[in-house]
Amino acid sequence: MGNARAADALREALVSRRMKTATAAHRELWKKLATEKKLAKHAGPLFGYAAPCFLVERLTRGAGGVGASRLGGAPDLPATLAWPTRGATHLTFVAQIDLSALTPDWVPDLPRSGWLYFFVGRDEPAWDVAHEVLYFDGPREALSPASAPSGTHALEEGSPNDFVAHQIRFAPSFVVDPAAEEALDLEEFALELLTATATQIGGLPVAWDEDARQDAYLLRSGLAPLLHRLHCEPDELAQEAKEAWAAANDVLAEELERATELLRAYRADERAHEARMKQWRVLFLLASHHEVGMCWWDAGLLQFLVHHDDLDGRRFDRTYCCVSSS
Repeated sequence: MGNARAADALREALVSRRMKTATAAHRELWKKLATEKKLAKHAGPLFGYAAPCFLVERLTRGAGGVGASRLGGAPDLPATLAWPTRGATHLTFVAQIDLSALTPDWVPDLPRSGWLYFFVGRDEPAWDVAHEVLYFDGPREALSPASAPSGTHALEEGSPNDFVAHQIRFAPSFVVDPAAEEALDLEEFALELLTATATQIGGLPVAWDEDARQDAYLLRSGLAPLLHRLHCEPDELAQEAKEAWAAANDVLAEELERATELLRAYRADERAHEARMKQWRVLFLLASHHEVGMCWWDAGLLQFLVHHDDLDGRRFDRTYCCVSSS
């Protein structure tokens, strides 16, 4: 019950924050969108559960001009940014976003100018995928098409040329927290077309998977032993640790003892942990686009998350990436 109360309190706080930061433009588009989705009678209360985002509006084959937003192909980089690697392996370029082409201030705290570049490594396992997000806020004239590096690339079908360049255009929109369905007693699947399932900037995490913000928080806050164990009870982990010691599996036993200690501390201050967890935000969701040659697991999505403080400070060296697949 404690977990439920904490979650409800946090949701109320998030609803309140969204309502306070909404502009007239947000309210106007939301009213139009709710009407289109046949949810007009619920538009008022649903608005508190809606998060502004940019959704993919159109994909056009070809790289476009220098600095154009695109998926696949190769990025346009300034001389100050190098193609990222992990050891001797080059990460694979997946997207470039021209932030100046987006409606200013639609997604809170998103930079108004500059470019974001997204690179990934192997997408196994699905959590904490090797990746890098680069940011450049300078003149377009400083950009030039980067040549795909020779050598080994991270993804199995290897070079950036395997992803066919497509220009991408975004439009302001919203996604809705699926918790609204139960909270507002809506019909089942009423929000199916308004939850996160497409390529988007900002918004909310994928609705049909575990909340990626939880994993991001645990892995970036020194709580990695709790990954996939928050549903456990401390005594349960302690018993597993004893069994691991008895089986001479010292590495696992030590990890489980540490997890037991961390979980007890977590439970004692759960609401504070939940609040800090919600400081992680969606930066970019990249869906599978077959025309580009992208398929993330079983036609899933790549999720890139960033902490609120890092986004506010224009730091993208502590982001989190995972694959979500239905």
